[in-house]
Amino acid sequence: MALSHQAECLAISPDGHQLFAASGNRHTLSVINTADLSVHEIRLPRDAGPLAVTSNGRLYIGSRVDGLMIFDISSGRLLQPIIPTGGPVFDMAATPDGAKLFLTLGTAGLKRLTIGESDLMQISDRVSAQYLAMDTQGKRLYVSYQDGGPTGYSGHDAVEIFDPAKEVSLGIVSGPPMVGGPPSVSPNGGLILLDGLDACKGPQ
Repeated sequence: MALSHQAECLAISPDGHQLFAASGNRHTLSVINTADLSVHEIRLPRDAGPLAVTSNGRLYIGSRVDGLMIFDISSGRLLQPIIPTGGPVFDMAATPDGAKLFLTLGTAGLKRLTIGESDLMQISDRVSAQYLAMDTQGKRLYVSYQDGGPTGYSGHDAVEIFDPAKEVSLGIVSGPPMVGGPPSVSPNGGLILLDGLDACKGPQ
């Protein structure tokens, strides 16, 4: 597929019929028909970051500067207004029931959006919140921190475990450099794999 921009973030519709590709500095969202690979491009009001599709048929587009844009998949329309986030959106994860969307905002911490509402609630103000992963059961939310995180120091990162339903922290795992890329949770929720993309020491 030939796109007019670099596809930095991807997401797919629940029925698998549409693939979404976003480019940060080009303010562009490409909607790709997976049947014939035709591409329709949509101009965004601001730069795009991570993407998250929810079960109510909405595509949430986080901005690398500030804000959350919402695209309605069925109508192909970008909804207004843009929801202010108070900082750049680094990553997003939705609960399986589509009720909540969690966002990491770097120095602005971790926030939660109730789907269908336009206000964000602060869950944690720990700085350097980078990436998110949620298990398929929606019972655990994993937040990776860069630049020390809640208990570490420069180069030694941490992962905090949250209960998404109660929105409380269950504990922190820290120690050697162990994060840098997005975490991944196994299908049964029993394992979390931590990508040491830019860990400063060791090959593990």
